[in-house]
Amino acid sequence: MICPCGSEKSYESCCKLYIEDKKKVPNVEHLMRSRYTAFVLKNAQYILETNYRQTINDKEIKLLEREFDSVEWLQLYVIDSTKNEVEFKAYYRDFDEKLHVMHEHSHFVFEEGKWYYRDGVIFNSKIERNEPCPCGSGKKYKQCCAKR
Repeated sequence: MICPCGSEKSYESCCKLYIEDKKKVPNVEHLMRSRYTAFVLKNAQYILETNYRQTINDKEIKLLEREFDSVEWLQLYVIDSTKNEVEFKAYYRDFDEKLHVMHEHSHFVFEEGKWYYRDGVIFNSKIERNEPCPCGSGKKYKQCCAKR
């Protein structure tokens, strides 16, 4: 399987190393990509483990798992990455079958030898008409899912 994070590598040689094999994440972009992949794979445990100072219990896991059913993650595009920050767009389909984009500038913290997601600023963005359609058809958005 190709890794959902957009690296074009196999899942086994990419995000699985961090999500399942528990290898140390080398930088914030890898953490952000692995967190996106965890959302795609509906892995609440990993998402919560990589949140900065997150309490992890059954209640928190179940809350996050309920959210998984309302979104289908389609594509990740990393815009920029620095030592402590990543700007990205994540495309998704909601329960009404509408396509959306989440455009975020994320902040990360390095503590006790590990990277954690701290918080992010979400921009009011939309899918532009001439962008490739996030559904993966290869067509422009205006010629594909925007028509629905």
